[in-house]
Amino acid sequence: MSAYLKCVALMAMLSAAGQPAWAAGQSSPDPAGDLTIGGLVRPSEGGRWSLTARGNGHAIDCQGDGCNGQSIDIEIRPLSGAECGEALILQDAMLGQTGSGDIKHMTIARPGFAIEVALPDLGCRNWTGSPVHACTIVAGDLYLFRAGWGGCRGTPPDFERPVLEFLDGLVLAEP
Repeated sequence: MSAYLKCVALMAMLSAAGQPAWAAGQSSPDPAGDLTIGGLVRPSEGGRWSLTARGNGHAIDCQGDGCNGQSIDIEIRPLSGAECGEALILQDAMLGQTGSGDIKHMTIARPGFAIEVALPDLGCRNWTGSPVHACTIVAGDLYLFRAGWGGCRGTPPDFERPVLEFLDGLVLAEP
């Protein structure tokens, strides 16, 4: 069978499956399309998400519709007794923040792990989005996610939406 026919047969099988392989928690058919962050993986969704190594962590950037220049900093630390929970992310959210002091807390349940999230209210008069602070524990490591803020004038409305979308798409890396 020629290479062309093998390719056509493979494409027909994948099309018949009706969903991308990563949607079932498996590797993407195009490994370059997955962003590997320690023990976590996120499909890049055709380049919507890009990954850059920074110091002891990573930066994720969002491009395309609904993105407002969000950059998500990810720090990975050995667990060493730290605990990911509401207390940690609330403390992290309040470091260097000003605002009303109100913080919305939520948990994003993912297969095999959970992500704790804090969304501080900046206390702005105008409609602004929220910075995002989050954490999870995977394979003995603490992951801290931070999407910065530009204060009342520099944080666009719905700033948190693509960040939460990114977090909600994370899956465990295959061993």
